[in-house]
Amino acid sequence: KFPKLQPMQRSTHLVWLIAGLVLVGFVMRSPLSSVGPILPGIRDDLGLSSAVAGLTGTIPLICFSVFALSTPFLMARFGPEKTLGGAIVVLMLATLLRSTGGAAVFFLGTALVGTGIAVANVVLPAVVRERFPLRIPALSSLNVIVMNLGAALGSSVALPLARDAGLGWRGSLAIWAAPALVAIIVWTLAAKAVLRDDHGIQRVRTPPTGMDRVARRPPTWFLAVLFGSQSAGIYTLLTWLATVLRSHGIDPATAGLMVGLISALGIVGALGVGPLVQRGHLPVT
Repeated sequence: KFPKLQPMQRSTHLVWLIAGLVLVGFVMRSPLSSVGPILPGIRDDLGLSSAVAGLTGTIPLICFSVFALSTPFLMARFGPEKTLGGAIVVLMLATLLRSTGGAAVFFLGTALVGTGIAVANVVLPAVVRERFPLRIPALSSLNVIVMNLGAALGSSVALPLARDAGLGWRGSLAIWAAPALVAIIVWTLAAKAVLRDDHGIQRVRTPPTGMDRVARRPPTWFLAVLFGSQSAGIYTLLTWLATVLRSHGIDPATAGLMVGLISALGIVGALGVGPLVQRGHLPVT
C-alpha cells in the first residue's frame, strides 16, 4: 500500500505542482523519440550493425519492465516527490552521457535514460492521483498531451538540429538535457512547497504489499500484454520508421516529421478520453 498524501491547499503551490508535472511529462519522451530520425548517423559514426543499433529501442523497454517493479519501493522509501525528482535527474545526466563517448557509453546512457523514464512513468500518475484526486482525468490527459508533444518535437527537430544547425547527432541528443534541467528546477521548488505544507503530518511509508495477489489475477496479465504490446509497437516505430522511410527515398527531414506526426496523433486520443472519463462514460479505477 502506498502512503496517503494530503491534497494541495494553497493555490500558488497548486500552480507550481501542475507546472512541474507538465514539464516532467514533456521531457519523458523526447530523449527517446529524437533517436530514430538520426539513427543512421549514429550507426555509421559508432560502427554499429543494424541488429546492434536496434538495441536503442529494445533497451528502454527492458528498463521499463525491470524498474517499474522496483519503483513502489523507492516511493515508500523516499516519497513520490523525491523519487520523481531523482528520476528526472537521472534522465538529464543520462541524456548528456550517451552523447559523450563510444558505443558502450551510448548504450549505457540509453539504459539510464530508460531507467529514469521507467521510474517517472510509475510515479507521475501516483502523484496526480494522490495530490489531485478530483482532477485525475483532466491532469492525466494533460500529461499525455505534453508527453506526445515532447515526443513529436523530438522526432521533428532531431535531424534539423544535427544537420542544419551543425550540432551533429551528439548535440542533437544532448540538447534535450536543457528542458530536463528546467523540469528539475521547477519540480524541486514544487516538491519543497508541497512537503512544507505536509509538515507535522505523519506519513507512514511502508513497502507495497499484496503484489502476489495482483500477480495471480488474470486481468493483470491481460493488461501487461496489452500495454507491453503497445509500448513495443510505438517504440519500434519511433526507432525504425524514419530509417525505413529514408530507404524508400523520402527526404530525411520529412521522415522525421512523419515520425513526429505519429506521436502528435496521440494528442487526439488524450483530448477525447479525458472528457469521457470526467463525464462518467469511462470508469476511473
